[in-house]
Amino acid sequence: MVDKKINISLNISAQTQDLKARVQEIHNNLNKVNIPGLNKNSFEKELLSLQTRLEKLLQISNKPEGLLKASDLKSAEKEIGSIQSSLKGRTQQLDRAGSWSQKEKLKFLPDGEY
Repeated sequence: MVDKKINISLNISAQTQDLKARVQEIHNNLNKVNIPGLNKNSFEKELLSLQTRLEKLLQISNKPEGLLKASDLKSAEKEIGSIQSSLKGRTQQLDRAGSWSQKEKLKFLPDGEY
């Protein structure tokens, strides 16, 4: 009988690394601005949590091809869902903060991305 194996690879490492760098940049810039209505401590904790989830996702995606298991894919899926939820929450938090115009908010985030 032939041993059948399925090789699975996650090609998301570069995007995850880029997102992690951008979250770190936002975290670093948070102390330089005063946003009325924004709880900086809460926002900072969420950013740190987001960085931790991104690191977990990077660890999964950097596993050598052939060593990924179904449980790794489930973990990656869970982390991606958590990351998306967190990013949506931070975006909504910024939307509610202060009376900044859309243009002013865009200046706060790296490369004008919002």
